[in-house]
Formats: sequence, structure tokens, C-alpha cells
Amino acid sequence: MFLNCYQSPIFEVYNSKDAKNSNGNKEKLKHYSKLIDLQSSVYEYNSVLKTYLLMTKQVKLPHGKDSELSLVHPIIGIQGQFKDSIHLELFVVDTKSTRRRIILNSLKKSECKPFFISYPLQSQSIYNNWVTILINMPSFISQFKGSSYRSLESILIQSSCYIRRIFTMQNYNEQLLSQFQFPIESNPKSYLISFQNEQELFVDNNQEQQLNANALKQAKLKQIQYDIPKVQKLTLNPQKIQEHQYKNSSTECETKIKSKLQKQEKQNKENEFLDISLNVDKKQKILENDEIDLKNIDELIKIIEQDNNQQKTKEIVKNKEQNEEGDLLNIINAINAIENQGSSKQEITIKNPIGCTTITKQGNTTLILENRKEQENFVKIIYDPILNCYFDPTTNKCYV
Repeated sequence: MFLNCYQSPIFEVYNSKDAKNSNGNKEKLKHYSKLIDLQSSVYEYNSVLKTYLLMTKQVKLPHGKDSELSLVHPIIGIQGQFKDSIHLELFVVDTKSTRRRIILNSLKKSECKPFFISYPLQSQSIYNNWVTILINMPSFISQFKGSSYRSLESILIQSSCYIRRIFTMQNYNEQLLSQFQFPIESNPKSYLISFQNEQELFVDNNQEQQLNANALKQAKLKQIQYDIPKVQKLTLNPQKIQEHQYKNSSTECETKIKSKLQKQEKQNKENEFLDISLNVDKKQKILENDEIDLKNIDELIKIIEQDNNQQKTKEIVKNKEQNEEGDLLNIINAINAIENQGSSKQEITIKNPIGCTTITKQGNTTLILENRKEQENFVKIIYDPILNCYFDPTTNKCYV
């Protein structure tokens, strides 16, 4: 499992808290599903350690038949609480690729045989306490002649116990171990076990930590005693209590009603402001559109007026030309008629042209008529060849 992984100076193999919460993380789920049968494992919360612990009677790491751990570090550590007895088996491979077993149990004798070695755990303080057991595996493998430690392949624990953590170490170091210490309140103990040597560790340090913790607790208690004021004994009247409760309930109702009214007023103001803003926006858009339309209408009116003025000017010019031509024709026709009549008196109707002032005759060629108004009208005159003049019967005037 860990052959191609980087194994740090202190390498964590199993953690009960991470295994309990591995369902939410895919990497942790793969890791712990290879180590332990997660479906059959049972976890219990410990209020002292404030974490979940694996409660079991038999555990094998890894639980598959073909898989191997391939842990290279020489020291293995197991944290937990063991009850009446312990039976640990470590399956190890040496440099000659032979498999051997290291057995630690509660028996009284140690044995060394070709493929396994057993060692008794004599100290009774290991049991029913929170313990960190550190096992130096090369010291056991060196008992087999011509062999040395290479790697740890599997672990078997047979005991009614609570397991918190399993890890390996490259060398024994107190600073590295401080990462995985138990809380002070649990009164933990640590043991370093090698062949024919069982040594209890950190006893003095734990005692000092406990003394410091007790001193801190006492100091906090003193501060609390000084900070707490003295309370006088009071006698209660049920009538006053009821009145006080009634007042409190009435004030609470009033405050709730006021708060609701204030909220409603705020909402109404906000709605009004929004409505006004929307109306203003609509009016602005309408005004903009109206301005655009007015501009377009003004331009169209100007263009239409220009076209009408041009048409009027053209019509006036045409009318003038037509009137001038008609007047000239009328004059010419009148003159020709007068010359062709001779001495007989005839009534002649002549269209009076515009701009003529007097009537004269010079020989048999020219004729100029009286000035007329702008409106078209006809003048009736009679020519008298004897008197050689023109007579108007309506006014009884003669014109030479």
C-alpha cells in the first residue's frame, strides 16, 4: 500500500477520527477501505479525548489477503486503551525476504524460534490506561542470526480495546511525538519496548504537566470566587410577580406592534419611491420620444412649406405670362375689328387689359383702352365714324 508513497519521519497509518468521517472524502475513503473493513467497524465517542475511537476485539491491517503495508520505518506506535490482556502480532520481512512474526502478549516467558519471536509485556500499568506503545522492531529481528529488518507488512491486534491512532517513526524523537500526545486530563503513559528491555517514558514530564494543570485550575477557581458578587436573599410576593409578568407581556406586545408598524411604513415608503421612480422614467422616455417626433414634424412642415412656396411662385409666374399673352391677343383682335368695320356703327365687346390708361388712335394701327380693375370685366362702346370717336352708352361719355 505505502511502497510508492513518501513516508515522513513520523508517518500516520490509521486515525479513528478520519476513518469515521471518511465518507465525505474520496481519498480518505479509498485509503481506509483498504486498511479496515469499514462496514463492520464500530466507533464510540469519548468525552475525555473528545474524539471517536475504534472499539474492537480483533483488527488486522490491512484486512485483505493479498495487500501489504510496506512500512519502512523501524519503530511502530499504537495509541489506545487495552483492557485485561493484549496480543499483538507484527508480520515483518527481513533483508533475506523471509517473513517473520513479532508477538507481544501478556505471557510470562519469551521465546525465539526460526520464524517468530514472542515477548511478554510485564508492566500492569499498560492495562486500563490511555497508552502509547512504541515497538523497536530491529531489536527483535536481530535475534535471528544473519538477518536485519527491512519492512512491516501487516499488523494484528487481538484484545478488547479502544484504538485511537497507529503510526511509524524513523527515529525516536520527543518533539515529533508531541504532535500525537493525549490530553493531560486522560493521564496518559508511554512505553518504548525493545527485546529484553521495557522502558516507561515521559513519566516526569506527565507529572509536571499534571501539576501545572492543577495549579492553573486552582488559580481560575480563586479568580471566579473573587469575581462573583454576593447575592442577598429575597422574599417573593406572588402578586408582584404577576404584575411584573403582566407588565413585561404588555411591553413586549407594544414593542412587537411598533416594530411591525415601522417595518410596514418602511416598506410602503420604499414602494412609493419605486413607483415614483418608475413613473419618472416612463415620463422621461415619453418626453424624449415626443421631442424626437416634434423635431421630425418641424422638419416635414418646413419641407412642405418650401414645396408649396415654390409651387405658388411657379403658378404666379405662369398666370402672369398667360394674362399678358391674353391681353395682347385681345388688343390685337380689337384693333383689327375696328379697322375692318368702316363707317357703320357697331357694338364691339373688348376685354379690357390691365395697365392701360387712355384710348387714342393714330392712323389705322394703334388702340389703347381705359384702365381697369384687377378683376376681369367687359366694357361696351360704340364707334361713330362721322364724329370719329367712341361712345359709352352706360356713362354717356365720348372717348377720342
